Amino acid sequence: MTQTTTEEPQLAFDGSPMPTVALPTVPQKTVDMLMASIVPIKDKRVVAKGMIYGNVGTMKTTNAMRILQGVTPKDQFILYIDTAEGWSVLMNYPELKERVIHIQYENIEQLWAVADAIKYKSGSFANIGGILFDEYTGMHDDDLNWIVESRAAQKAKQKEFKDPFSPALPDYNAARIRSNKTISRFMALQNVNLMFIGHEREDKRLNKIPDMPDKAGKSLYQKLHFLYHAHFETDGKLVLQTTGSAKITAKNRINGIGAFTTAEQVVNCYNQWGTPEAKAVEVKPVDETQDNELLKLLAD
Repeated sequence: MTQTTTEEPQLAFDGSPMPTVALPTVPQKTVDMLMASIVPIKDKRVVAKGMIYGNVGTMKTTNAMRILQGVTPKDQFILYIDTAEGWSVLMNYPELKERVIHIQYENIEQLWAVADAIKYKSGSFANIGGILFDEYTGMHDDDLNWIVESRAAQKAKQKEFKDPFSPALPDYNAARIRSNKTISRFMALQNVNLMFIGHEREDKRLNKIPDMPDKAGKSLYQKLHFLYHAHFETDGKLVLQTTGSAKITAKNRINGIGAFTTAEQVVNCYNQWGTPEAKAVEVKPVDETQDNELLKLLAD
């Protein structure tokens, strides 16, 4: 009588049995796509992604546009998304209006459509190399207001009441998720520089921070290469603070920039830091105290 023997199953390093059939292979098309997406990191260009926030009259729009003009390739356009005619300040700087196209902000869904149009190079959006959101804190506020009013209207149809002027936690969460979706769509665009503008507020400890709800703001700040606070020093000089302190929220990844900087220095340092060619673009400095209404009031 022949005795049959059963082979012991092979075990993996953790003691679990090895598979008895061949594992499925990755389709060659998928492998080809993955291989095509590999780029040596030394050849990659770092897209400028930053935010300037501050009080009224601290030249946020001017400096943000000056940075975009300096880092966006000269053969591409800059898209200006506007909430409150902030573009009018550029009338004082004709050179900053060159190759800029403007659209008026309406709602978050409009921004999603803009991101898709740039991604798929549709029509006038086929050659966008930079985008200015002026100002994103206001866009977020408008969306939060719309959410609250929409939900109040829905409750009214159900014969229930919701205060249309008082957001609750679910409203803040919805606005944060919609903001994250918006930011992610633009951050995923290839070779498009992004500049966000925001107003400032004081937190409970009287720190100067961008005027956004904490969780929604944090989701944005984490994705930026720099977050600068614009303000005037006691001598009347406008500075962009790049180093955080007990009273200021700030962030900077660009090599060569100290605790305080200017738009011109940001451009020159970025073009030596973020591009494989490492060629600095010289941008003419401007007199930040010229025709500044705040300084005139202080002088009086």
